[in-house]
Amino acid sequence: MTKKAKKQKRINLYREVRYLMGTTVEILAEDDRQSEADLRQIVHDGFAAFETIERLCNRFDPASEVSRLNQNAAVSPVSVSEELFEIIQPGLTLTHRTNGIFSICLLPLMRLWEKAQAIQCLPSPEEVRKALELSDFRRIHLDHQNRTVFFEHPGMGLDLGGFAKGKAVDLATMEMDETDFSRGLINAGTSSLSGCGQQITQNPWQIGMRHYQREDLLVGALHLERMGLSTSGTGEKTFDIAGTRFSHLLDSQTGFPLDRQGSATALTFWASDAEVASKLILAHGLEKGLACAERLFPEVQGCLLVPDPEPPAVQLAYSEGFPWLPNEVFPESGFPSP
Repeated sequence: MTKKAKKQKRINLYREVRYLMGTTVEILAEDDRQSEADLRQIVHDGFAAFETIERLCNRFDPASEVSRLNQNAAVSPVSVSEELFEIIQPGLTLTHRTNGIFSICLLPLMRLWEKAQAIQCLPSPEEVRKALELSDFRRIHLDHQNRTVFFEHPGMGLDLGGFAKGKAVDLATMEMDETDFSRGLINAGTSSLSGCGQQITQNPWQIGMRHYQREDLLVGALHLERMGLSTSGTGEKTFDIAGTRFSHLLDSQTGFPLDRQGSATALTFWASDAEVASKLILAHGLEKGLACAERLFPEVQGCLLVPDPEPPAVQLAYSEGFPWLPNEVFPESGFPSP
């Protein structure tokens, strides 16, 4: 008598993509017990988290709470909601603790370079100096008891940017994890991600890592479990002024776009923390950047890609616990680790 083959359970998958917070957000969930309708609701709970953070933090929306704050906080202290304060307070604390390498206070510099791009003329040294002064994080003050924010000078402002996006990924992860399902993935613009679900540790996602200048080229991959991931790179977004290409990432020390080439990826418990860690690794290099990040997030792991003398090859360095998977086409030996 032959044994009947064991029937495999069908795995249901629901995936949806929306444009939120200035980027493409993809959320998916899969399970062998939940119906597709149930998984759809789980995914929609994740998107609701992004919509909440966008309403609070979109500086381009005059009706957002952060826009109201930026308009009025130099006149008198502005009271903000508990939800927004819980984003600003840790963001400003981390800005201080990284000495501005990561900063939520660079709106004056961002406005300066946005204007320079619009008129196709580089800002003068004096304009950069003034914007740097207005971007000084030590001149923004929080009153924790009254939940207020105050700017010392007109023209100052907050841009929560990637940190807010990381917070949205974190909130979506928490919302989705309240439901019992196997595993899910939250992908905000390919630069901020998180795994979630009850079986994510046993069945992690395999995430491809792209070349920092060529979207068509994967240099390897990593396993993503219940962790937050952030990638910061000078090739992600660029702009041109008078024939010269610049990175969208600004150097808070010089006031100019970062001139170094490369990308840094960090893994921590939360995507918003990984946003900070990736900035430190990109600014300081892997060894020093990780040392700085570990003081803030002891669990952090990181990876750094920098140019190789023979492009499109890159030089790769990563921490001991980084879940690196070499690319079969471009083996690890092609991307030497120091």
